[in-house]
Amino acid sequence: GRQLCTPPRTQVLRAHRLPPPRASSAMSCAGRALLGARRVAGAQHLGAAGRPPVLLRDSGDLLGASPRQLERSFRRRLNTSLSSLNEEMPKDVPENVTPAGVEFNFTPYYDVPELEFSRDRQFCLLTLQHPSFVGRTLEQRMGYWDQKRTDRADRVQRVFGKCDKDNSKSLDAEQLKRALQAIGMPATEDWVHGLFQRHNKQGDGKMLSHEFENVVAEAWGRVPDPQFSDQFHRVHAQMTGDHCFNFIGRMSPVGWVLRLVRNLWPFALKRVAILRNTYENPKYQPELMETLIDTYEGQKVRGINNAMELAELASEQPAEAKGGLVVRIQPTMRGALHWPEGGASTLVPLRGFQENDPGLVGKMGGWFRAFRA
Repeated sequence: GRQLCTPPRTQVLRAHRLPPPRASSAMSCAGRALLGARRVAGAQHLGAAGRPPVLLRDSGDLLGASPRQLERSFRRRLNTSLSSLNEEMPKDVPENVTPAGVEFNFTPYYDVPELEFSRDRQFCLLTLQHPSFVGRTLEQRMGYWDQKRTDRADRVQRVFGKCDKDNSKSLDAEQLKRALQAIGMPATEDWVHGLFQRHNKQGDGKMLSHEFENVVAEAWGRVPDPQFSDQFHRVHAQMTGDHCFNFIGRMSPVGWVLRLVRNLWPFALKRVAILRNTYENPKYQPELMETLIDTYEGQKVRGINNAMELAELASEQPAEAKGGLVVRIQPTMRGALHWPEGGASTLVPLRGFQENDPGLVGKMGGWFRAFRA
């Protein structure tokens, strides 16, 4: 536990690339939904108990194929689709999948001395449990984020090159709009004008490749090294098992939580949003949800201005209840290749907790730090 809690930098091996996990029995069903078959052969599930059946589409050449054959064919089709600028998923890839074992936890954090984070009482804690972490060494887990950095850099350069129609090694305003649309960012006149002001150092209205990379970094943030711990049961008893985690200041703008979600997810993403159930929703059906916070729209939700207020909202009810929160993950094409079980979009419960009790020792430490300040 202590080794995974705060890994030293020397344990990060940049050269490692982790192969995608093998298809599970759940992948067999997901693969059939992804690739289709001629007829419906009964109720199919996508890895989460109680999920509604998915109708299978025609693909006669794959009828009777093994799960491994289905997964290989799926990967070939996604690789073919990567040649398109918008990287649109094949139409029969399932959306709004909720695989088992995936969950975000969000809570105001009161420092627990045994964990040695020294965070006092000024932060919220966001954690992720993901099946790709199970049975993997720290080195292997780090490999996911190495691959994520590579995938992001490749995608940014690929989009830049396709939008540079005149081979000028730069993007004008119209070309930049198209590039922004391709990576899911706003492309309004005001937005584009602001980007040129902040990133076009020459002031000539021509966005260079490295400047476009800075645009993406401004919106998405840099991909940090992940941290892991299996000791969060000391914070809340329900938080068992291994978690990838990070902290965010309690007063940070609520939109920054989405950046944190993006950084915790082990595969490349296109878009992230937080949804809220409008009714009881034990099966996480998207038609029973509304968008609360979107990655780029930047809308303001009344009464939710910072990370602390969002954590408190998440703690008021279970994720599947009315008012419960769910994270919608939309991967890039390469992100879907590395984890096909998530489909074209993944719905992940966002479970909230009240501020933890650090115990007498923790409170005394907080009082002492406050007194010294």
